[in-house]
Amino acid sequence: MDIQSIRARLKAALESTGLTVTDGEDARVQVPALLISQPAGQFIEASGNGYTLYFEVTAITRIGSMKQNVEELDAMVQAVILAADEHFFGFRGCTSYALANINGADTPCAVITLSYLEGVQ
Repeated sequence: MDIQSIRARLKAALESTGLTVTDGEDARVQVPALLISQPAGQFIEASGNGYTLYFEVTAITRIGSMKQNVEELDAMVQAVILAADEHFFGFRGCTSYALANINGADTPCAVITLSYLEGVQ
């Protein structure tokens, strides 16, 4: 399966959790100017279906008025990955997602960049 297909499946899986998702470069374009960028540098371990997946949150970019802190965002991303982990298998590289519908937000309030590190069975 090619990267575009995997990204499309992942986007669908994320949206199935109730999030509004803008994939890739469009995520950065959609929410300009008001953003504060914070390096995260935290690793996420997600287990499911006999696999353990490791990700590094390489960036969390958020709108300045957003009240969530990095730990809350990290917990939310981990929950999303646990819900959709099978869609990551075979993925390589880095991807960004703009997440909306956090506390009822109408506009994207976070862009989270994930680097896929490895999947181990």
